[in-house]
Amino acid sequence: MQVHGSDCEGLGETESEAVEAFSGLYAGLCERLSFVTLYVWETEDGTWVDSYGRKVAGLMWCDLATMELGSNEWRSNAYFHEMAHLAQCPMQDGSHSTWEALGLWVKIDTLRAKYFQQSFPDNLRDADAP
Repeated sequence: MQVHGSDCEGLGETESEAVEAFSGLYAGLCERLSFVTLYVWETEDGTWVDSYGRKVAGLMWCDLATMELGSNEWRSNAYFHEMAHLAQCPMQDGSHSTWEALGLWVKIDTLRAKYFQQSFPDNLRDADAP
């Protein structure tokens, strides 16, 4: 993955965890990462308002092989969420309609819970959704 706007400190281990968690959706996820560009905007609170007027913490553009994040706090930002989107590319499931059945919310919560005492509230699930 090419990274712009941040150093990569801590990204390698987090990336490995995400690949392990989501490679069941797409076996070539690790290889796919070599074609993805990540832009980190380092906003004050890790969020921004996108061109559609939504407050987001991350975006994944399958057609552009581009991920955007509001901060480089890999384990607490939208990184795991956007990696789930990347594993589903080229499908752009912005509504997350398949995520419950595929167990993606559980995988994301499990990854985040490794580093935090509790999962994020449900209302933050869609805050970082494209």
